[in-house]
Amino acid sequence: MAIDGHGWPRRVMTGGAIRASALPSFDLEAAFRKVGNGRAQRIALAAAGFVWLVCSWCYVLTVFTVASPLLQITSCPAVEKTACKVGAELPDGDEACGAGAPEWHFAPGSTQAESAASEWNLLCERRLLSPLAGSVFFFGVLCGSAVLAPLPDVLGRVPAVCLAGLAAMVFSGLCAAAPTFEWFLTGRFGLGFFSTSTNSTAWILVCELAGPEGAPRAMRFLSICWSCGIVLLSLCALFVPHWRTLTWLHASLTGLTMLPWLWAWKTGMESPSWLASRNDTEGFHRVMARLAQANGQSYESVSAETNGEGYAKMGAEAALPVAETKQASGFKDVLFSCPLGMYTVLFSLAFSSCSLGYYGLSLNAAHIGTNPHSSLALSAIMEVPGVLIAPCLMDHPRLGRRRTLFWSLAIAGACCLLAQESSKAMQVAISMFGKAGSTAAYTVVYVHCAEAYPANVRGFAFTVSATASCITTMASPLIVALPPPAPLLIIGFWLLGTSPLLLWLPETLAGAATATAATADGETSSRAQGGAPKWI
Repeated sequence: MAIDGHGWPRRVMTGGAIRASALPSFDLEAAFRKVGNGRAQRIALAAAGFVWLVCSWCYVLTVFTVASPLLQITSCPAVEKTACKVGAELPDGDEACGAGAPEWHFAPGSTQAESAASEWNLLCERRLLSPLAGSVFFFGVLCGSAVLAPLPDVLGRVPAVCLAGLAAMVFSGLCAAAPTFEWFLTGRFGLGFFSTSTNSTAWILVCELAGPEGAPRAMRFLSICWSCGIVLLSLCALFVPHWRTLTWLHASLTGLTMLPWLWAWKTGMESPSWLASRNDTEGFHRVMARLAQANGQSYESVSAETNGEGYAKMGAEAALPVAETKQASGFKDVLFSCPLGMYTVLFSLAFSSCSLGYYGLSLNAAHIGTNPHSSLALSAIMEVPGVLIAPCLMDHPRLGRRRTLFWSLAIAGACCLLAQESSKAMQVAISMFGKAGSTAAYTVVYVHCAEAYPANVRGFAFTVSATASCITTMASPLIVALPPPAPLLIIGFWLLGTSPLLLWLPETLAGAATATAATADGETSSRAQGGAPKWI
C-alpha cells in the first residue's frame, strides 16, 4: 500500500494482492504546504459536488420512471363480488387482474400513467418485473466496484472520472431510448456499472487535494449535494412526468457535469499524489504550480527528505520499506488474520445494514404518505441532519465511532417498527427520523472502517467490506415491492438485530494507527488515521 502526500492510502490491485507503488523523489508534504488550501480545492470540490448531485438520480430514479401504475375504474362487472365504483382508483392494480375484474384505464394526469411500468404493461403476472430495474442497477454497482477499482490508479483520477461519466451518460441514454424492457434493464446495469466509479473517483481526487483535515468537510459537502440531487429529482419529476423525458434529462445532466472534467483532462490537470506515485516529477510540479497559482501562492520544486533507509518521508506517515510492506501484501491478512478477519466480517455486516436502511427507506418513501414527490423530497432533506450531526457524535469521547454507529442503526430500526401502527402523517414523520439515523450510520461507518485497518491493507479491506453491502442493496428494491407493512418490518428487524453485533468492533477515536497488518495481529487497541469516502 502506497501512501500519498496527505497520508491517504492508494491501492494497486494485482492478482488479488496489494503491492507498493514506486516512491516519489520529492517531499510531498512540503510541496502541499507551499500550495496551500484555497480556490483550487474549492473548484475541485464544486466539480465533484455536481457529479454527486447528478449521480444521486441513478439510485432513486426508478421511484418515478418505473412507478406502479395508478388505475381508474371505467366500468364495473355485471356481477360484483366486491364494492365497485366508476371513477374509483385501484392504487396497486391488484383488483384489476383475473376474471370478473372491472374495466379500467391508467389514471389521467398521474406520474404512474406515464411510467415504464404502464408502457410495458408491468401488471398482474408481470408486476414482479418492476423491482428488477432497481436490483439490476445495484448488481451493476457491485460488478463495477470490482472491475473498475484499478481504473483510477492505472489511468489517473481525472481520466477515470471522464471515461466512466461518459459511459454512464451513454447507458442513461440507452434507458431513455430503450425499445423493450430488456433493453431498459441493460441500460440500468451499465448505468450502475459506471456511475459508481464516477462518484468514488471524484471523491478520491477531492480527498487527495484536501488532505485528512479537509476530508470531513468535503464529505459533508458532497453528502449535502447528494441530498439536494434527490430533492431536485422530485421537483423535476413533478414538472416532467413522462419517464422517457425525465431519463433523457438525467442523461443530459450527466453529460454537462463531465464538461469541467474534460477540460481538466485536456489541460493536463491531475491528482498530484497520483503523479507522485507514478514518479512523474515534471507533471507533479506542473500541476502543483497551477494549483498554487489558483490559490494565490508561489511554488518552487521541493526535493525529497530521505532517512537513509532508501525511501522518502511523506507527511505524517513514512512510506514503508519493501520488506516491511510484503508482510501484509495480500487478501489473507484481511480475511484470515486476527483481529483483522473479524473486523472484515463485522464491517461487511455494518455496511450491509447501512445500505439496507438507507436505500430501503429511500425507495420506500414513495409508498408512504399521499404524494411520492413530497415524500421522496422530505426523505432527502432528512439526510442533512444525519450528515451534520454524525461528525459531532462520533467525535464525542463518550460515544466515539462504535457507539454512534450502534445507536444510529438501532434508532433507524426502531423508527421502522414504530411507523407500522401510526397514521399516514405520523408514518411519514417517524420514517424520516429513521432515514436520518441510517444516513448518520452511513457517514460513520466509512470513517470507522478506514480507521480500523492498518495503512497497507486499508484500501483492500475497505473495498471488500463496502462491496459486501451490495447484496442487501440489490435486495432492497425487492423488499420495497412487498405489500405493506412487510418492507418496514423487514428493515426494522434487520437493523435492530445486527446493530448489537457491531459493538464488537474496535473503538478508533483518538487511537494510534498501525502501519502494517503484521503489527496489528493480536491487537485490539484503538486506531485512527485519515478518513474515507461515502461511496466507493
